[in-house]
Amino acid sequence: PPHPASLSLELLLTNCQVTHTRGSGPGGQHRNKVSTAVVLKHTPTGVSASASESRSQQQNQKAALQRLRLRLALQLRCEHPGDPSALWRSRCAGDRLSINEAHTDFPSLLAEALDHFWVSQDMRA
Repeated sequence: PPHPASLSLELLLTNCQVTHTRGSGPGGQHRNKVSTAVVLKHTPTGVSASASESRSQQQNQKAALQRLRLRLALQLRCEHPGDPSALWRSRCAGDRLSINEAHTDFPSLLAEALDHFWVSQDMRA
């Protein structure tokens, strides 16, 4: 099965419990009356992420999804990562991997790299 961090945003969202809350901190009357903060909990793993920096619930949900993908990439390991993905192969240039932290594929590639590293370290032990 694919790593949860490599799922599309739509598919990942179907595996999440979404909670809308009011943000805390400064912001005045609008922030106190409108539930624009978003908390996402990945149901299969229990990993969660939140966002409340925007006045838009939609923008906060997008930010929370990206944070959730990054947390999933960092916290979950796949036992058998298999061969490099098509995405990985498309980003390889010789012995280097071309990726920017701001790119939407970053969590997926990070998860794949950590999975392969984890398996290689496990084999040495």
